[in-house]
Amino acid sequence: AAGKSSLVPERFSALTVDADSVICETVKAAEEGDGTVLRMYEFKNKRTPAKIIVGIPAKHVYLCDMTENIISEIPMTDGAFDYTFKGFEIATFMLKN
Repeated sequence: AAGKSSLVPERFSALTVDADSVICETVKAAEEGDGTVLRMYEFKNKRTPAKIIVGIPAKHVYLCDMTENIISEIPMTDGAFDYTFKGFEIATFMLKN
């Protein structure tokens, strides 16, 4: 109704990816700690640079192995980060504040 405020945004996306061959398969709470895990994969068997825009609060993003052990930090700017997927690569990222 007009003039009615809501705490729920009209539109929300947990993340957006600009590459048509990359899918986010999982968004979940980390097994340990307070992070959010993204599991993404490339499905056309081609090297694919992607910009990932995160809609959930996060100040840091880390590349992890499949068991959520941190491998390295990835630079994040204005809620977005870049990652280049190898063909058929499954990548796990950890978002933290």
